[in-house]
Amino acid sequence: MCYRFSQILTTLRSSGDGTVKPSVHSFAMTINAWSNVGSETAAHNAEEILKRLLEDYDEALEQDTEYAKELKPNNVVFNSVIDAWARSGSNSAGEKAESILLRMEGLSKIKIYDVRPDTITFNTCSKLYCDVVSIFISCTDAVNIYNACHNI
Repeated sequence: MCYRFSQILTTLRSSGDGTVKPSVHSFAMTINAWSNVGSETAAHNAEEILKRLLEDYDEALEQDTEYAKELKPNNVVFNSVIDAWARSGSNSAGEKAESILLRMEGLSKIKIYDVRPDTITFNTCSKLYCDVVSIFISCTDAVNIYNACHNI
């Protein structure tokens, strides 16, 4: 099913006449579908779709500001990618999720973006780190992440 969502999204993105275009909701549904798979490959696919959304949004800002409003990234897409990594079971899931969190934080300082880490973002990151803290990161890393969350 996820592959089908991705195919539809690709078709919408490349439709020649531009009459049917994906919205942020199209991207969110596809990312969420990948998030529910719970594998490293699925998390990677979800992150790639987020990257495409950001690229499409930047392009739309330059060419079609009305369409850009429909494509504007939101917390749902970022939180879904973080959740995909949290469910992936990957050894690098913590680093990947933290990278998305930091990207959100950076974009929150740019006026054209309306994303900012929220309770869901931090809870998902916390859950992920609680699941892997004893194996993959040190206590110092956990404290640094906790402090970073409170400084945002």
